[in-house]
Amino acid sequence: MEQQINNITKLQAPQLASVYPRERLFQELDTARTSRLVWLSGTAGCGKTTLASSYLSTRKTRCLWYRIDEDDNDPASFFHYMSLAAKKASPHRHSSLPALTSEYQMGIETFTRRFFEQLFSWLKPPCIIVFDNYERISTDSSLHAVVNEALQTLPEKVSLFVTSRQPPPAAFARLQASQNFSWIDDSALRLTEEEAHSIAQIHSRKTLGKEQLNNIHLISRGWMAGLILMANSEKLPEKRPDAGASIQVLFDYFAEEVFKRIEPKTQQLLQQLAVMPTISEASAIQLTKNKNAGSILAKLAGGYFFTYRHQQEKDTYQFHPLFREFLLEHSKQTYTPKELSKLKQKAAVLLEEEQHLEAAFDLYASSEQYAEAARLVSQQAPALLQQGRSKTLLSWLSQLPQAFFEKNPWLLYWDGEGKTIQEPLGARAALEQSYELFLEQRDTIGATLSCCSIIDTFKVLWDDFHQMDPWIDRLETLLKQLPDTLPEEVDVRVSSAILSGYLFRRTGHPDLQKWQIRAEDLIHTTQDPHLRTMLAESCFLIRLWKDGLTQVSLFLDHVRPFMAGPSSVSICKIWMYVVESCYHWNCADIDKTIKAANAALQVADNTGVHAMALHIHFHSCIANVTTDKLDAARKNLTDLRALVIPGQLMNEVLYHQAAGVLAWHENDLNKAYEWIKRATELSENAGINFSYAFHLPGLAIIMFERGNTHEAEEAIQRAEKISRSEGLTYCLFDIELFKAYFALQQGQRESALKSLNNALEIGSRDNRIASVWWRPYIMSTLCTVALEAGIQTDYVRLIIYKRKLKPNRHSAALEQWPWPARIHTLGGLRIEIDGEPLAFGSKPPAKPLELLKTLIAMGGQKVKANRLADRLWPDAEGDDALESFKITLRRLRKLLRIDDILPLHECSLSLNLDYCWTDVTALLQLSNNFPNPEKKPSETRSAKEIIRLYAGSFLGEDDILSAFQLREQLRSTFLHAVSHIGEHYEANVQWQQAIDCYEKGLKAEELTEVFYQQLIVCYLQLELPAEALQVYSRCERVFERELGIEPSSKTQMLLKDYKVTH
Repeated sequence: MEQQINNITKLQAPQLASVYPRERLFQELDTARTSRLVWLSGTAGCGKTTLASSYLSTRKTRCLWYRIDEDDNDPASFFHYMSLAAKKASPHRHSSLPALTSEYQMGIETFTRRFFEQLFSWLKPPCIIVFDNYERISTDSSLHAVVNEALQTLPEKVSLFVTSRQPPPAAFARLQASQNFSWIDDSALRLTEEEAHSIAQIHSRKTLGKEQLNNIHLISRGWMAGLILMANSEKLPEKRPDAGASIQVLFDYFAEEVFKRIEPKTQQLLQQLAVMPTISEASAIQLTKNKNAGSILAKLAGGYFFTYRHQQEKDTYQFHPLFREFLLEHSKQTYTPKELSKLKQKAAVLLEEEQHLEAAFDLYASSEQYAEAARLVSQQAPALLQQGRSKTLLSWLSQLPQAFFEKNPWLLYWDGEGKTIQEPLGARAALEQSYELFLEQRDTIGATLSCCSIIDTFKVLWDDFHQMDPWIDRLETLLKQLPDTLPEEVDVRVSSAILSGYLFRRTGHPDLQKWQIRAEDLIHTTQDPHLRTMLAESCFLIRLWKDGLTQVSLFLDHVRPFMAGPSSVSICKIWMYVVESCYHWNCADIDKTIKAANAALQVADNTGVHAMALHIHFHSCIANVTTDKLDAARKNLTDLRALVIPGQLMNEVLYHQAAGVLAWHENDLNKAYEWIKRATELSENAGINFSYAFHLPGLAIIMFERGNTHEAEEAIQRAEKISRSEGLTYCLFDIELFKAYFALQQGQRESALKSLNNALEIGSRDNRIASVWWRPYIMSTLCTVALEAGIQTDYVRLIIYKRKLKPNRHSAALEQWPWPARIHTLGGLRIEIDGEPLAFGSKPPAKPLELLKTLIAMGGQKVKANRLADRLWPDAEGDDALESFKITLRRLRKLLRIDDILPLHECSLSLNLDYCWTDVTALLQLSNNFPNPEKKPSETRSAKEIIRLYAGSFLGEDDILSAFQLREQLRSTFLHAVSHIGEHYEANVQWQQAIDCYEKGLKAEELTEVFYQQLIVCYLQLELPAEALQVYSRCERVFERELGIEPSSKTQMLLKDYKVTH
């Protein structure tokens, strides 16, 4: 719908000749223009437009002129032409103002504000914007709110002049009460006697006497139009018209006398030209076949006889509305209806050639040239939709007879396209009819596009996607009939629709990847931002659900220049931020998640594009829940609720999911169950397989925690069946994790390890670090088991680090956990920070390390500060010990470099076991697992781990006073563990393993005689007496060296008994 800006009449101020300068009103306007809004209202023909135009000309003020018409009741049309007006006012600008397309509908106030802020930045003040003929806007039009919003952004020295036959509507009441409103009404616009005399003399063909001038003023009552007509008359009316007559009746009354004096040919010419709202000289000549038509119009405009001239590349004329209506009424008396119809048809063709398309359509329709009107609609529909002018498109279509649609499927198609956003069900009905009619007419392209548009309506309604199935089938059939090469716009629509169909209903379809590759190519070439976003959305979701986060990352890198580049439109940028937020959350990069969501919100708030607001608040809510920012999450949930439209099932799913995740995080299992159960039911009702398969594991884990084990396992089985058939790797990750958890809680360790291995293999391959269904205590348990079993240990540590998981009671003894700090005390003090040994240099900080040793020796938890101070500074007086303790604690904290590792609460110091592992704590916890006759496998594992951990006596040879009791406890635990494992191996006739066990025991505690005894027994059982004798000799040497005694008689008897029996 290309139009040369300089030829658009509605953007041109009328060029007036022989205009009397109404200085009285000019001075009022000088004062009034300091206000934001100047309202000029009065009856038709009272000189409003003339006053505004002549004021701008006289004061030589820059202006942006905009003539309002009925089409401006569609705000999208208004913004389209305002954008052209801005380009006309600033032709050096290479950029364009945005069109009010569908994504802005939820934020039209913001769009309006940003639109006018940009427009005003292009204007050089002082400047006046004129909205002429504002009365053509209906009382309930949303344009009033648009103008109100525009007024709030007016910069200094820029004013808005509005001319209207009506006083300001109620929408401007608030502004009227302020200091930023000026009103020049009908009474002010009425001509004074002096003005009337001067204007009458200008328009009269002869010199008028004072009495004549007085009579003209008296009879016209100061009405400009009436005065001009009387000044052009040969004689004055014999009587005054009825004061109650309408303005048009009054005009006709006065104009009749003037019109009679015009020669018949010119009368006919004017009547013919009146059918055209805008008249160029060329079209005037062609329409009337009168080569003088242009000069006649110029003469009328030059004498300001209700004819305006607009200086463009070619002079264009318009009749005053009153004069045009007068001429049209006369034409009905001069021409037959058939002749008038032909005249309108000819005028419509001329207007279309000059790109006055709205006027051309009106004439085609009013002359019942519906075929031409339909052609023009179909031709211009794509441009109208691209400009966001669906309301204008539907208005045009509504003027065509219903019967005409039955033969023209394209009209039905464009009717459906125009209704898709605001009336998706009505759109679907029209598109279904167009599809059938296209098939009857064997128009494969038309039928294909109808199918594609029908599939699109499901993504607008977000309701029951089961009903999409037959349309996917029909589209697949049509694809086989299409040529190999398609127009790009058709190719994009087809690729988007078929990919959407497969994504939402047939994720496991064998052709999905082929269409995915095609769609990713088209993202780069299509110029339509909405289709680009739809293609990118489908490709992203397929990558996410089926291919894994590594592939998602590659895809985002691939499309980022096209979706979020400097020239990208707002909807593309917002989409990019939203999916990046989703991606970062799945990678557990919460800061990046929030940053991307906030960036999306900022673009949305700045531009008024709120089409993805629901998804933004959803991702923000989940991220805030993950980081325990529950107040922020509740705010997100409230915002989310306000955006959900009942009946849009998938949007309801997001709300229920977010509410359920929040409730579960708050440990309200019952509420969480109800929310997630409803989300799962809605997903099933919607028929979107990936959503249903995704919610089932969430429901299952909540049911399991509520004790509904059987129902939980059934839900997991349903989810696994769908996920495997559809190839939903994303869902299988959670499914296998929860299968592992269920099995673990039911004592089925081998089954748990199998599922856990499957899950972590998927997760490590796909870089999955997060899930909305994870709870910290569940993941801590599973991570502990995985580390113990050596399953994907690097990946598991990454999960722990990224998710900031804290060890639970199952993992506190686990050395493999990625502890920020590890403190080894068995065999001497060694400290590791983030896996690296803590180096002290040539002179270790003695007192801070002594504080750490003493704290651990005294239990490590809630040790009173005064007790620690007394142990470390026994000779200090008064408060000196406590002051020394505080200083030393600060030094120790600085040494360890970990926040909160040594909390001091209520004068008690502790080691924070969420951040710190100690071999002492691990060993003591392991000792709790034996002896335990009911859990022998667990007992054996714990004993082996104790043996591994025990590297020597507590704090080695350090003589810290507090160490003795704990040292003996740990030694006893170690000896018990060695004995337990040794006995276990002996009982199972595993003599060599028993020997190895006792040797480990002696390496740590070489004075433990029982271990020598058991070694002798084992060697003798293996019939290795020489080795048994070596053990005895070693025992003898150690005891003599360390204790000055010989082995006990029991040890000596072992060898003697062997010799006797052999």
